[in-house]
Amino acid sequence: MDFEQVKNETVDLEKIPIEEVFTQLKCSPEGLSSSEGEQRLQIFGPNKLEEKKESKFLKFLGFMWNPLSWVMEIAAIMAIVLDNGGGQPPDWQDFVGIVVLLIINSTISFIEENNAGNAAEHKYEIVKMLQEMKHICGMTGDGVNDAPALKKADIGIAVADATDAARSASDIVLTEPGLSVIVSAVLTSRAIFQRMKNYTIYAVSITIRIVLGFMLIALI
Repeated sequence: MDFEQVKNETVDLEKIPIEEVFTQLKCSPEGLSSSEGEQRLQIFGPNKLEEKKESKFLKFLGFMWNPLSWVMEIAAIMAIVLDNGGGQPPDWQDFVGIVVLLIINSTISFIEENNAGNAAEHKYEIVKMLQEMKHICGMTGDGVNDAPALKKADIGIAVADATDAARSASDIVLTEPGLSVIVSAVLTSRAIFQRMKNYTIYAVSITIRIVLGFMLIALI
């Protein structure tokens, strides 16, 4: 095994003894030296998610391109282009007022959209990437912004005092503070699943036995 295999996720380090992991990765429990760290960075790259950069200015202008904004923009153009007749100047006051309202409306929409996008959910992208690498992913959260990642994860866990949105999106809801109960919850869930599986096998087998019995009786 070499670093390239580790990078491509072709080797599952979770199933290898810890001593062999240290040997294969050429490291020790004490960590890496500066030169070894630089070598790892060149092979694996930095430990961060790729983030697509978008222009905040263009995103702001996008909120001025919708039916409501079109009506306001047309009204502003009419106010500045058309005069009042009788030699009266255009309605500069109306023009300024409409433009100010348009900017305020777009600013509020931009701030709300930007905050919502930043909140959601990175967590969702992390869960998605781990699942694409064939990992079973668990996620803990307590807020509304955690709901998408909790729903996406294989095991979504809402901690104590979580919001209703986080609770409804989770598979497990903790009623006590702390994360130590997660182990008990997973073990209990596995026991419940195993019992359901055993009962299903029993129900199928007994049904097959009854059907075969009636068939033999009918044939005889």
